[in-house]
Amino acid sequence: MDKAFHIILIDTDTHFLKNFEEAYHKANFPIHWQFTYQSQVPDSSAQVPVHCLLLDVQLAASNTTAFIENLKKLYYPEEVILILFGLPGQEDILLAGLKAGAQAFLYKKPLNMAWVQFTIENAYKQIEQQNNHNDQLQLLIENNQALEQYKLFIENQLTDRTSELSNTYEQLLEALAVRKKLEEALNNSIKELDTFVYRASHDLRGPIASLIGLTNLAKVEIKDENAQKYLKMITENSNKLNNILTTLLEVTKIKYIDIEVGVVDFYEITKRLRYTYMKDFMRLSIAFDIHIDIPIDFYSDAALIKSILQHLIDNSIQYADVERASWIKLRFTLEEDALCMMVSDNGQGIAKRVQPKIFSMFFKHNATGKGAGIGLYVVKNCVEKLEGRITFTSESDKGTAFKIILPNLTTREKSSIT
Repeated sequence: MDKAFHIILIDTDTHFLKNFEEAYHKANFPIHWQFTYQSQVPDSSAQVPVHCLLLDVQLAASNTTAFIENLKKLYYPEEVILILFGLPGQEDILLAGLKAGAQAFLYKKPLNMAWVQFTIENAYKQIEQQNNHNDQLQLLIENNQALEQYKLFIENQLTDRTSELSNTYEQLLEALAVRKKLEEALNNSIKELDTFVYRASHDLRGPIASLIGLTNLAKVEIKDENAQKYLKMITENSNKLNNILTTLLEVTKIKYIDIEVGVVDFYEITKRLRYTYMKDFMRLSIAFDIHIDIPIDFYSDAALIKSILQHLIDNSIQYADVERASWIKLRFTLEEDALCMMVSDNGQGIAKRVQPKIFSMFFKHNATGKGAGIGLYVVKNCVEKLEGRITFTSESDKGTAFKIILPNLTTREKSSIT
C-alpha cells in the first residue's frame, strides 16, 4: 500500500463532504492517499482508477443489493474497497450493503478520522489477502493442470510401453515354444542315437568275443613265429575294441538307468580296486596309497562311485611316469556332510592347452596313450548322475589331482533316483 491510493467519497450531503475534507487535512493520513469528493456517482465516461469507494448508504436505500452490485459491475473493479457511510437508525440498509459486497460501514456522526483510516487499511489488507489466496489458488490450478498433462503423458508412455512389452512377451512365448519343440526333437534324436550306440555296441561284442576266443585258440595250435606275432596284434586290438564297446555300453546305462542308493562301503570298494590293478602296480612299480575317514553312513550308488575311481585309476596308470618312483593316492573325507574323493598321482600331467577338453568323448590329451579317450567322459557323467561336481589341477611332468564332491543322499528316497 505504498503506491498512490485513490479514494472517492460520494455523498449527497455537501455539508458532510466539506466537513470530511477539513477533517482529512487535519488528520495524519498517509501522503500517498488521494481523496476525491463527489455528490453523485460518476458515469462510466468519468471513470478513473479507484482503490476505495466511500459511499453514502442513502444513495442505495431503495434497493441496496442491486445498487451496489451494479455499481461494482459497471464502474469499478472487483477488488475495489467499498465502505458505507450511514447514520444511526440506518442499520438495516448498512447490513444489506454488507451482504451485497461492502467490506465495512462507518457512522457519519460522530466522524472519527482515525477509525476511517483504520477501516480503510484493514479492508485493504483483506483485499490483499484475498488476492494472495487467489494467486495461490491460480498457481495450484496451473500446477494441477501441468500435473494432469504429465499424468496423461506418463499414461500414454505406459500404454505404449505395455503394448511393446505385450508384443515382446508374445514373441518370447513363440520363441520358447519353438525352442521347446527343437529341444524335444534334439532329445529324441539323442535318445535314438544312444539307442543305436547301445544296440550296436551290444551286438558287436558277441563277434568280438568270438574273434578273441578263436585268436587264443589259434595261438595254441599255430607255432609259426610270424603268425604268433600277428595273432598277438589281433588279440590286442580286439581287446581294445571290446573295451571301447564295453565303455560305450556303460555310458548309455549311466544316462538312462536309475541309480541305486545305499550305504557305500569304501573299504570294500578300495579292496576290490587294489586287487583289480595289483598286476599293473607291480609291473610299473606304482605305490598305491588309500586313506579313508568317513565316520558316518554315506548313501550313494556304490557302483557309480567304483566306476569313477576305476576310470581315474586307469588314467593314472596309463600316464604314469616310468622314469621315477610313481604313486597313486586315494583320499576319502567329509566336507560339510558331503563326500570329498581325491585321486592324485605324480604322472605325466596334462598340458594347460588341452585341459578344457579332457572331459570330451574320445579326447586323448597324449598321443602315446593307449586308451580310447572315453574314461574321463564316463567319470563326468557318473559325477553328474550323482548330482556332484568334479574339478582338477594338473601340471606337466608333475602329476594330476582330481577332486570329486558328492552329496550324501540320506534325505532322498533310498530306492532309486533317475
